[in-house]
Amino acid sequence: HLELAEEVAALRACLEAAQILRPEQLAAQLHRQRFQKILRQAPCTFTGSLEECMQAPGMSLQVASLLGHREAIAISQCSKPLRSCLRSVSLEL
Repeated sequence: HLELAEEVAALRACLEAAQILRPEQLAAQLHRQRFQKILRQAPCTFTGSLEECMQAPGMSLQVASLLGHREAIAISQCSKPLRSCLRSVSLEL
């Protein structure tokens, strides 16, 4: 297992050095794969948007608390509804 991990790290370094692979591309692909794995383990359907979910009572405060101040500010810049939801709880953080 260790040898395989070393080979993957070396291959990644080579691909990044040759500017064939950007670190954020790999991170995004890993995220997609992991997310799909979780969905296969626990299938669900998504019926609401993030903005709708954040309007649920207490959700904005919970999410902002988990994110932290800097990240909450960053996500609040994604849309006006998110900015409104997070602004309403900013004093409680």
